[in-house]
Amino acid sequence: MNNKVFALIDCNAFYVSCERVFNPKLNNRPVVALSNNDGCIISRSKEAKALGIKMGVPLFKVKDIVEKENVFVFSSNYTLYADMSRRVMNIISYSSPHTEIYSIDEAFVELSSLSIDYEEYAHQLRKTILQHTGIPVSIGIASTKTLSKVANHKAKKDETLNGVCSLVGHKNIDRTYSQGHGYKDLCKELLNIDISKKQQSSDWSNPDLTKEQINYAATDVMHLHAIKIKLDEILKRQNRELLVEACIKFLPIRVELDLRGWENDIFSHSN
Repeated sequence: MNNKVFALIDCNAFYVSCERVFNPKLNNRPVVALSNNDGCIISRSKEAKALGIKMGVPLFKVKDIVEKENVFVFSSNYTLYADMSRRVMNIISYSSPHTEIYSIDEAFVELSSLSIDYEEYAHQLRKTILQHTGIPVSIGIASTKTLSKVANHKAKKDETLNGVCSLVGHKNIDRTYSQGHGYKDLCKELLNIDISKKQQSSDWSNPDLTKEQINYAATDVMHLHAIKIKLDEILKRQNRELLVEACIKFLPIRVELDLRGWENDIFSHSN
């Protein structure tokens, strides 16, 4: 049984936030920071994101938006960012005996040994970091580091959470109402439609397909759009849209974990 609890503390739009600390007039304004040689945008305020400016886009491709919307553009100042990162990490390290600095703007802390209210701890840590550094952070809490990253994504996206999301004790975030997740099962469960998969394993290399095979191929994906609509309704009703978005964005990292021999699968359907 896994009784571990991890929190991921991630600075919000870190490079932009660092610039705002020393220039408060930038607050609530669209701001971006650039990569080396001022090539691409690597940090964006939420106001810049709202304008449709994407992460990693070359500056020249959004020049019209930058000029029209009076977006503030900064060259990277890595000396400043490293100093601000050190200040944030010192506060995090002081708050927990088990701290792992993950990147310049992220750190994991293990909370398993602490007898605390995890969410209260996270809100207080956010407040302390903001008070002493001026840097806003989001905190995701879960039973694994990977799930804490999912929780952190939700904390960033859902403003009603005030920067903290805990998945401790939450299970089965990826399920419908049954163990069946194939096309046939979903058609029956969500649409009350029975379909036959009899031709699925037939010989598709044969140049002369049967009438049944042709009909199967033509109708096999017929109900996908209706299923998608039903699943979206369920996600919205259960307030899981941001969790699903976070899980999808996490998939490339999950693939990397697979390639490195990671054995624990957070997407497993087993109990």
